Amino acid sequence: MPPSSATAYQSLQAFKPRSNDEIMNTSNAKYDIAGSTQRLSSLRGLVGNLQSSVEAVDPSVTGRTSGNFVTEGQRSALVNKEQAPILGSLAKQQGALGQEQQSFQTSSTLASQMASALMSQDKDAYSRLLDQYNAATASEAEAERKRQYNETLAEQKRQFDEQKRQFNERQKSDARGVFPNLGGNNSKAAAAAAQATNNTKVPDGLQALYNQVFLKKNGGSWGDRELVSDYNSTRKGAGNGNLRDRQKLELYHSVRPDLFGSTMPASVLANGSELRY
Repeated sequence: MPPSSATAYQSLQAFKPRSNDEIMNTSNAKYDIAGSTQRLSSLRGLVGNLQSSVEAVDPSVTGRTSGNFVTEGQRSALVNKEQAPILGSLAKQQGALGQEQQSFQTSSTLASQMASALMSQDKDAYSRLLDQYNAATASEAEAERKRQYNETLAEQKRQFDEQKRQFNERQKSDARGVFPNLGGNNSKAAAAAAQATNNTKVPDGLQALYNQVFLKKNGGSWGDRELVSDYNSTRKGAGNGNLRDRQKLELYHSVRPDLFGSTMPASVLANGSELRY
């Protein structure tokens, strides 16, 4: 079950993305960038010192052999001899420096990729939480709209049912007053009672429908044929869930049961839960 908007909002507020510095520190620690940097610095210093030592051998030998009848060949041989171990160490440390530089480059690339991935993860996580909050808010707003709509529709139907009940009560009362001997299924008497109700006060909200069905139209009163034709058209709308057509249909059954019967068609009743304007 998806969370409520309040819970989703709390999750959104509680989410704290890592700062760039935090992410870089995590990535650099993962690939030991600090250690590699320190090793590079040490190797560069060692290589520099060895290079200086190699360069210092020649003047040192020259100073020590000057005036001692040492030939140039002898001096050069002595320089090479003294430089040889230093050059060996220098070559070794230069190799180590090259390897460490390559390792540092690889580690730096991997650390940068890791940092980008962590930033993307935080961004995606925040986006998911935001989408979840927006979806929860929209869902609750739609649920409230439906609740209010159903509440309004139920109240309208309740008012209509009450108006219809009051209307039927007055109709029966008026009919008994005009035709005290009315009884049974005498269609002529029922029709006369229906005609008499033309002067009946109809509840508010139903007067327009009542006038449309039972009062004069185009300068003359409707006959049964016109009423049946209009009833059939109205029945289609009521069967499709139209509330006003259903009200009109109920007027037909209430006022002219002799012509249309006293009960609503089953097809109309079946759609009672789907009434609409």
